[in-house]
Amino acid sequence: MSWLDRFWLDHAHAGRPTTGVTAPAVAGLTEADIRSAYKRGRTDERARHPPRPLLSLGMILLAVAGGVVLFLAAREGSFGRGGAVVDTNLAVAADRAEPVVRGAADEAGQTLRNTGETLSDKAAAIASPDRRASGPGE
Repeated sequence: MSWLDRFWLDHAHAGRPTTGVTAPAVAGLTEADIRSAYKRGRTDERARHPPRPLLSLGMILLAVAGGVVLFLAAREGSFGRGGAVVDTNLAVAADRAEPVVRGAADEAGQTLRNTGETLSDKAAAIASPDRRASGPGE
């Protein structure tokens, strides 16, 4: 039995009169059997609801973004001015990021072209009949 279960069982009726209240009698079951049944139930529920880390991460990021918007709205005095600050900052970030992203894409494209040309040259050299007729070193 987990600490939370023990806490709940100990404090569920705190402040209420418990005179004459008894635990429900379950014929033929021991406390160990009941604990085992609760443990199986918790395990079954965990299996039915597996963790979804990407969904959790997305929810955390949305909550942080919402907090930032609320902070800016409070600092600027209105949601309109806070939204204008967000728009300005996003525009500046996009302007700064565009040349960097474009340069990286151009470099990656050139690297792919060079690799393709190199592979084509090697494939042509391997398939060339002149190379097969003359042995290596001739």
